[in-house]
Amino acid sequence: MLIVVNWPDTTLPCVASAILYETEMNEGYVLTEVMTQLHDLLKPLDPSERTKVIKAALTLLGDPPNIAPDKPETLVDEEEGDGAEVSFPPKVRGWMKSNSITTEQLSHVFHFDGGEFEIISGDAPGSNNKEKTINAYILTGLRRYLKAGDAKFDDKDAREVCRKFGCLNEANHATYMRNAGNVLSGSKGSGWTVTGPGLKAGAGVVKELAGA
Repeated sequence: MLIVVNWPDTTLPCVASAILYETEMNEGYVLTEVMTQLHDLLKPLDPSERTKVIKAALTLLGDPPNIAPDKPETLVDEEEGDGAEVSFPPKVRGWMKSNSITTEQLSHVFHFDGGEFEIISGDAPGSNNKEKTINAYILTGLRRYLKAGDAKFDDKDAREVCRKFGCLNEANHATYMRNAGNVLSGSKGSGWTVTGPGLKAGAGVVKELAGA
């Protein structure tokens, strides 16, 4: 049996408004859920990788991926007369952003010359030789990190930096390195790598040397 309800004219707009409101609320909830999940998926990636993923997803959906790329952080190569700029690898830009490191601060610690970064600071922070030595090793790894996006380096290179800083204590050096904590991994023979905690500590070293 078909039941026909004759709604008063004043009731219909109210019903329509209620349906529209509920639809908008549901759409808002869905968007919030999508954004939350997207945030969780993109969080571990570097900024440039996030852009690539979003562009690829839009392309698969048939939408134009009109996303402006992030402007890379740069340093000016002062050896070049035309003021050529040096772009950092994506990992380095992510490190700079997450630790609030500026190119101005880096320029107080490193100098770019012909494709290489040189440590120009005259000392490493620390209240004793052990702290200075570990920070010298971290700076050696950062020098490589700024250029290539990885922080692996040879022991002999770090020893040269320690010698430059006047903190190379041959008698106790091996002991210092055995007790470097979680900022470095590796060994004299296989080489060293600045770890995640080490890169964070390195950001503090740069800020301290830059007088931030």
